[in-house]
Amino acid sequence: MQRLGIAIASALLVGAVGCSAGYAESAPLAVPSPIAFPCENDVPCGTHRCNAAYGKCTFPCQSDVDCITPNACVMGLCVPETPQR
Repeated sequence: MQRLGIAIASALLVGAVGCSAGYAESAPLAVPSPIAFPCENDVPCGTHRCNAAYGKCTFPCQSDVDCITPNACVMGLCVPETPQR
């Protein structure tokens, strides 16, 4: 229970302050899977974002919020968006 409270407090702090890339959270990040890479920032996550509350990359993604812009979440993976014509 204490671990859950710490995770929630961390998520609120990250949302209030903004994440390492300097953008505010518009929705909560996905809960990472057990096989997700560990992280402290977005760098080791490739196209995914780092969920600082869990210390892991948001893999698999649940929405575009879990992806670094301009990527989009498609079937659990953050992939480059298709250019609009």
